[in-house]
Amino acid sequence: MLAYWSSSFVASTLPTKNQTSQECNFLDFVIEDCKFDTATLSLRIIVKNIRTVTIEGLNLQIFYPNGTISEPIRLEGKISPGELKGFLLDKSQTNISSDFSKIVLTSVQCPDKSREDFCTRV
Repeated sequence: MLAYWSSSFVASTLPTKNQTSQECNFLDFVIEDCKFDTATLSLRIIVKNIRTVTIEGLNLQIFYPNGTISEPIRLEGKISPGELKGFLLDKSQTNISSDFSKIVLTSVQCPDKSREDFCTRV
């Protein structure tokens, strides 16, 4: 009885994992633009979904020359296939300082999909 239950449990949970893996094969994005306003310490990021799976959310991390990395900051909102989405973050949201070296965006549902940018200072 236990063997039957466990085999049906494995059989019913594996497709979900495989489905997620397949979904990640069709998820990708690019950072179209990244600008950092040195006067207001605000960060503007424009992301484009370049594949066929909707992006459920992104995590932003900020890297500094001394090796410090910020805690992940969740960028809310779905990005449909082909869509451009802009994010405007002020200092209160990111606690960013002007000496950062780069940003990294990572997909929430597919953590192996990430992109980095050095951001233009304006």
